[in-house]
Amino acid sequence: MDQMNFLDVKCLLLIGVCLGFLGCDDLKTSSPTSRERRSELDRLVCDPPISLSEEQVADKIASYYPRQTRTAAMSHYERVHGFGATVLPSAVEMQRKYPSTDHFITHFGFESESPNTWNTESSFGGRYTLTMQVEIQIDYEREIFTVVSQPKFYLAEIASVARDGNTNYGNQFKFGFDRFNTLVASGWDFSSIGLTTKTGVVSNWTVYESMLRSPRYPIHLAEDQSKGKDQSKGKRKQRGQDSITSNPASAPE
Repeated sequence: MDQMNFLDVKCLLLIGVCLGFLGCDDLKTSSPTSRERRSELDRLVCDPPISLSEEQVADKIASYYPRQTRTAAMSHYERVHGFGATVLPSAVEMQRKYPSTDHFITHFGFESESPNTWNTESSFGGRYTLTMQVEIQIDYEREIFTVVSQPKFYLAEIASVARDGNTNYGNQFKFGFDRFNTLVASGWDFSSIGLTTKTGVVSNWTVYESMLRSPRYPIHLAEDQSKGKDQSKGKRKQRGQDSITSNPASAPE
């Protein structure tokens, strides 16, 4: 996926979240409670109380987009994603560095869709997202997967965010696995890979981040998740990890 297509998809996903929550539901069939919440949210977006600061308004709007809660019904989903801790060290590195990190597999559960795309996305600094994408082949029965491509990384600057979540992007960069290794080795200094980043939180950042993360099921990759697995799976996991880390020079730029 090239850089612009990647951002187009992100914009469409974010717009979809906005539409679903900000009043594109059929009000005739929505419950009174839903209509009341929609009305309250509309007022915050369009005509917020003058007694509230912009930051307070943003925080209130963000509260309408809570994170999902974990449930036992998603145990299979969690186990497949959890396997990423053993074969995707880059995903673990991103999670370790940035607390606001999500992991999700595109078209999960659709066995006709193969290979799938693993996504790890971190939001940080009040104005950036860093996304890793890599192709994987899932064995749903064994709840494991094989990495079948080198990871690609995308850094996107959020230039501005409106109260309704409308987002304008600034600079965007794409780089490969070798430069990611350089970035980590430098202590996450983006200048080490020739990139200049800005400081300062953009207005309504909490709105953007909440809308972005609300649809995603929370997955946390533990570094010790391989414990307790049988020996044969352990060997396969190690081979999967080696396929990424042994030859970083082959990573695409």
